[in-house]
Amino acid sequence: MPGFVLWFTGLSGSGKSTLASLVSAELRRRGVHVETLDGDEIRKNLSKGLGFSKEDRDANVRRVGFVARLVARSGGCAVTAAISPYRAVRDEVRASVDCFCEVFCDCPIGVLAARDPKGLYEKALRGEIKNFTGVDDPYEAPSAPDVHLRTDQETPEASAHKILTRLEELGFVGGAERSPHGDLTPPYGGELVEGPSLAATSANGQPPRALDAEEERAVVALGLGLLAPLRGFMGSRDAYKVGRERHLERGLPWPEPLLLPGDAEVGDELALLGSKGARLGRLHVTEHWQSADGRSHLAGDVRLERLPEWAKACRSTMSFRRDEAERGPLVGLPLLGLPTRADEHWARNVLERGERLVLLPLLTPETPPQLLAACQVLTNDYLEPSRVVLAPLPLPYGPSAAWAELLAIYAQNMGIARLLVAATWLEHVGARSSRLGATGPTTTIDPLPSLLFDEQIGGFVSIRSKRYRHPPPNDERAHEVRPEVAASGRSAT
Repeated sequence: MPGFVLWFTGLSGSGKSTLASLVSAELRRRGVHVETLDGDEIRKNLSKGLGFSKEDRDANVRRVGFVARLVARSGGCAVTAAISPYRAVRDEVRASVDCFCEVFCDCPIGVLAARDPKGLYEKALRGEIKNFTGVDDPYEAPSAPDVHLRTDQETPEASAHKILTRLEELGFVGGAERSPHGDLTPPYGGELVEGPSLAATSANGQPPRALDAEEERAVVALGLGLLAPLRGFMGSRDAYKVGRERHLERGLPWPEPLLLPGDAEVGDELALLGSKGARLGRLHVTEHWQSADGRSHLAGDVRLERLPEWAKACRSTMSFRRDEAERGPLVGLPLLGLPTRADEHWARNVLERGERLVLLPLLTPETPPQLLAACQVLTNDYLEPSRVVLAPLPLPYGPSAAWAELLAIYAQNMGIARLLVAATWLEHVGARSSRLGATGPTTTIDPLPSLLFDEQIGGFVSIRSKRYRHPPPNDERAHEVRPEVAASGRSAT
């Protein structure tokens, strides 16, 4: 295949960088060497010192075009994401490159201003910022772009698909092979963990290990494959790496150590008892180690033999994937308690975008029984049952500040393409902003309406509600539980 330039143009905030990341990730997956030239990064480095006059803007675009041409000439793909407001200089760059694809990210000023987190458009419209492209400085839309996207009307995934299809039509790239995971995302770390074993085995005479409520939730998550590639509690090396550097010894980012205090000999098989005293499974001890504070810990694989009563509705990742693999990409919505009006709003927005929704009620041994019934009522009476999947999950282990990151790992192992965490939920868990490392998924968690996992970039990104069709509910009723849903006597069917 020839080298080529993929040139994104459009106003600030129209989705150029987001789509450049999505498409670049897919091109790399197909074996294409990609160099991304982001407009902001070019300004900081290659075009440092240039201003925003027409002459300086044109000079900046020519510099980007020169570098992009070199990349394409060497057989690679140069992906540029710069406003490049003037048509003539864009056409000049196009004429200098043999294989060129221009993508116009079209979005109305009103939508851009509404979704702008920094409020720059509003300031420009009030005259507080001068020479702002699209407001008091011109933007000349392409007359015949290779791809014309209405980014206010379609999902980033749909836009990326259009771009890739066009690149295939132009002969710049080959078609994608069908993923062995169907329409679902690959599991975190690339491998799934087998689900519960129904055959109980002897614990070789050792005293059983009674689990507290948090340890019980972790054992359930391990047994269901939600914490893959982990198969059990961490040994000293993984615990040290995660505690100090937030990644496993193999380099895979991980937010919180998973530890099991206790004493036993290497090779022992310990029965694991749930918080109600019933046997849940067993631990094969592979390491007995001490942390810096002198506490003893046990490491080893966990085998879940039965689900506790509170988790009977949970499914293993393998079972979930088998049922959902060919039914299209999924968007997950975690629910920490009974569904609120705000939760219903976000669920409707997902469905209005043409996506499939997975409701993820988070369970503990103390979860009231009406939670699952309320989710069924919400699904059957207020949403579209044919496009909604109910998939209860154990509440993650560890401090609440790590829960959203762990849920993102749960979601990827289930094959959920995006995880949407409503602001009402983040208020409960005490969200933090954090990064899980430069080489793995990057999770940004802010008190915003949505946290999305994106398969193409292999990471997690925050979006704001104004990307959706309707504004979020902002009245005091947004946090109320629907009285019909909360009614404990309401039928779940």
